[in-house]
Formats: sequence, C-alpha cells, structure tokens
Amino acid sequence: MKTPHYSVTAMLFVSATLLLNACSGTSDSSGSDSSSRWRTAELIENAPEDAENPQIAIDDSGDAMAVWAQEGSAYNIWANRYTTGGGWDPDEANSIQVNDNESVNPQIAMNADGIALAVWSQGGDIWSNRFE
Repeated sequence: MKTPHYSVTAMLFVSATLLLNACSGTSDSSGSDSSSRWRTAELIENAPEDAENPQIAIDDSGDAMAVWAQEGSAYNIWANRYTTGGGWDPDEANSIQVNDNESVNPQIAMNADGIALAVWSQGGDIWSNRFE
C-alpha cells in the first residue's frame, strides 16, 4: 500500500479556508455582514532587512503561524505566531533554523491542535523545525 503524499500548497489552501471560516462574522440588523471586510494591515516582523516568500498555516481555533525568508548575512527562515486573543507580535518573530547557511523556500503546515511543521531548502538539503 502506498503512503499518500499531501501537497503543502493544498494544506495551505485548507488552512486559509479554515481561517476564513473562523473569521466569518454575523449579520447586523440590516442583514449585511458587518465583519466581511479587510482589516488594517499589520507588520509581523520588524527586522531592518528584506523579508520574502511568506507562507501561513491556521489551526481550527483561528491561531496561525507564518514563516518567511529574512535577509541578513544570508537568508534565514523566520517565524511568528498569531493568536486569536492577542494577534501578531513583531517582537516575537525569530529565526527557526539552526545555522546561518542560506535558506530559501519556506513552507508550513499546522494541525487542528496548533502543532506546526515548517520545511525549507538550506545548503542543498531540506530542513524542518516543529512548533508545539
């Protein structure tokens, strides 16, 4: 029996769908959905260097984890967590890799309980880190 393989992109789509469902609002007295609008954009990292290739995953509670490549002496993989009660905290963003080799193409998935797994390319290898 073959082990099924799941696309990270598909996981991100499912995660985004869960976030949209978790953030759906209720109708006001006029019948319009009072919360169906974009909110004010928020900064989720505050490093002075460029950040690229963001990816996000969302759990069943609406909490999320974002990963991206952050420029420095080399590109490093950084992460930050969004909680439904507290939002993003740019000061909590940190590097999740183990050394300073050039790292690119981060991807992330999260299960219903908020356990996240990030993967990226680093020095010709594939690395991962887990958030519990």
